[in-house]
Amino acid sequence: MGVVTTVTTIKVTEVISGDVEVGDSVEVSQVGGTIDGVTYIEDSTTFIEEVDSPELLLLLNDFGDGDYDLVNPVEGVYEVSDGEVEALPGSGVQPEVSSLEEVRELTE
Repeated sequence: MGVVTTVTTIKVTEVISGDVEVGDSVEVSQVGGTIDGVTYIEDSTTFIEEVDSPELLLLLNDFGDGDYDLVNPVEGVYEVSDGEVEALPGSGVQPEVSSLEEVRELTE
């Protein structure tokens, strides 16, 4: 058996870097999920659909075939509220930037 993954479809509202367009939908795979009634849990994964935030900053690997994965299960997804970037609760991560504006400036 291969690795069990959960795929979440995300609607793109802003592109800071990459080849997708605003309005596109992308599928993001994360390790873990349920198959044949058995749930597989990867300790550091917080599933995107379980994050209670109006907006997310996702750092993704693009495999060129329409498939995307987070660069890291902990450091690949951040909550965004009023333009401010925050790590997921309990992640233990301290972002090096505090706003989307700082992220945009880093990619120019």
